[in-house]
Amino acid sequence: MDAEIYCANIQDKLRLRTLLAEFPEQFFDQQSGRVMELNYDLQYNTGFGPLHEDYWERSLPLEEFPDESALHLRIAAPIDIAISKLGRATDQDIGDIMALLRAGFIVTTEFRRLALQAIDMYVGNKEPPRSILTNILHDYLDTEVDEAF
Repeated sequence: MDAEIYCANIQDKLRLRTLLAEFPEQFFDQQSGRVMELNYDLQYNTGFGPLHEDYWERSLPLEEFPDESALHLRIAAPIDIAISKLGRATDQDIGDIMALLRAGFIVTTEFRRLALQAIDMYVGNKEPPRSILTNILHDYLDTEVDEAF
């Protein structure tokens, strides 16, 4: 799980990172019938890939953590997850983006607009994520047209 950790002071942040690293969460996946483990990627950094500047406003707060809670969790919006995957763009990342498109969680026009804005602000070579975005949208739109007939 990729996560950003915000804490009021550096000591709390270091303590939380240490706890997350030491105690991965185990859970039973009913679909596969296997015990799975959730490991926290403490090396994750929002600078690794393109990320739209407004991603925080689109993120969804979890209701289980009210304002008075010491811990607040927010889930990235599907469109921001897709945009962030353009940086690494492994086969799995591209498959994830296509699944979000097919499921209707993101709209192509908004995805293109926000992704291009994020890529413009991206530190690094901007051409690979732009090409990947173009290819994904082309493949998705071609598939949608073919399935319509």
